[in-house]
Amino acid sequence: MLEAARGGDEVVREELAEDIAQRQGDPMLYRAVIQPDAAPPAHTLADAFDLYGREKIDKSQCNGPSAEYP
Repeated sequence: MLEAARGGDEVVREELAEDIAQRQGDPMLYRAVIQPDAAPPAHTLADAFDLYGREKIDKSQCNGPSAEYP
């Protein structure tokens, strides 16, 4: 991969993307490498679960916005 680094940004991105694909890496990382100027991905179901977990924990500890109404 070091040899590819001497070829410029495009060659480095191609080599890195190929390595990510071979390792079956994160598809979002692959997309970010291939399309560095692309818009960020939309929120995912995992993001919703994380947000729910944080808000539920805050409410149970009486730190959340709805702590007044148990």
